[in-house]
Amino acid sequence: MRPVIPPQPLANRGRGSVTFVIDQGMLADTPHVRLPMALRRIGYTVEVTEYCRDTYREPLRAYSADECIVLYGSIGFVEQRLRNSNAIPGAYYTKDRLACSHYMPRLPLELLGNAEGVYLPFGDFVRRRDQIYRLFGDSRLFVRPDSGGKTFTGLCLEQETAGVEINSLRQLTSVTDDTRVLIAPAQSIRAEYRFFIVEGKVVTGSRYHVNGQRSIDPVVSKLCLEVAQQVAALPWQVDLAYTCDVGLFAGEPKVVELNAFSTSGLYACHALRLFDAVGKVAWREFIGELSLES
Repeated sequence: MRPVIPPQPLANRGRGSVTFVIDQGMLADTPHVRLPMALRRIGYTVEVTEYCRDTYREPLRAYSADECIVLYGSIGFVEQRLRNSNAIPGAYYTKDRLACSHYMPRLPLELLGNAEGVYLPFGDFVRRRDQIYRLFGDSRLFVRPDSGGKTFTGLCLEQETAGVEINSLRQLTSVTDDTRVLIAPAQSIRAEYRFFIVEGKVVTGSRYHVNGQRSIDPVVSKLCLEVAQQVAALPWQVDLAYTCDVGLFAGEPKVVELNAFSTSGLYACHALRLFDAVGKVAWREFIGELSLES
């Protein structure tokens, strides 16, 4: 849980006292390239910068505890700047809370798309994979990292070709034998939608997949929206701002996963409305009027 500081007597309270630090790579080649300009027009301070891995060449600005900063960018961008920050809130990116094993047990079972999943170290899955295929009675399994840090992208593994896919994961990602993974029967998801939840309310949403292919549209499924609203209304919340991805599993709306606001793509969401809602929550958290309940 992020620390909370008491209200401070700032002369310029409100939007102008909130600074969004945005990774320009997250907005490039998207409909949201003008988002920083729009945010400045309604009174926010915006810094747009790029993710530079070589911080010796380009030292990062330190963010102090008397600044209301909200980071938005790739996972690497956000984690890099959080290491050099005491700002409140800093980012809406609670890595440990966004582990599947942390938030899934707190959501109603009937809302979960992978409710039948089990957790194993990746090395144990590899060693015992034939046994696990028999356990589920299926020749096709879905495997994803437990972590919210996106060690690798979740994928479906056919039993006959699993060895090839596992070798590719070892070579191309940071997965290790100790990486905890969620394993569940593979399911067909007809369409997937991203909803942004801020302080217990769905602010905006977008479609992003149809039959596993990228398909972006601002029109969302009413059934999936209702599931996101149910998640938003639960007493326990994973963060003050986050995403809830919902899919149509055989026509039935279920939660695919929860993700961090600060590291999630916007697709065709109403970005200005979203960032304004986040800015208002960030300011209230900064002055001590709001905090995330454990």
